[in-house]
Amino acid sequence: MNIWIMIAVVGWAIVAMAIAAFFTLTTKRTWTRFSLIASTLFLVGWASAYAKYRSSATEAFRQSSPDGRYHLVVYRLPSFGAFQEGAAIVRLLDETGRQLHQGDIAFVGASDATWTDKEVIVGDHVWGLK
Repeated sequence: MNIWIMIAVVGWAIVAMAIAAFFTLTTKRTWTRFSLIASTLFLVGWASAYAKYRSSATEAFRQSSPDGRYHLVVYRLPSFGAFQEGAAIVRLLDETGRQLHQGDIAFVGASDATWTDKEVIVGDHVWGLK
């Protein structure tokens, strides 16, 4: 996700908090209402920015098991630095495309998989094969 999108989300949250503060400062229990509205707006803004960040992952590569029954799919998450390798999401799929496991890894280069008859090891994740 682009850093400017996150800045825009935070900016709109600040504008919304200012509007909410204007309307709540003229009533009783102002700080309670203001803090409730501000925290709600912050959480909604953060959750939507995080969901947008996760949904903008692009497929980096696929790797099949030696017997061809399972596939490891690595999705690259956007990075914020120009020369920085971004984090990745790794999914283990069966031959029908059904997702069996999912995990996060620190960077795409850490997605080297070791396949055995009963499990696959990817980074810190050890997943059993059915």
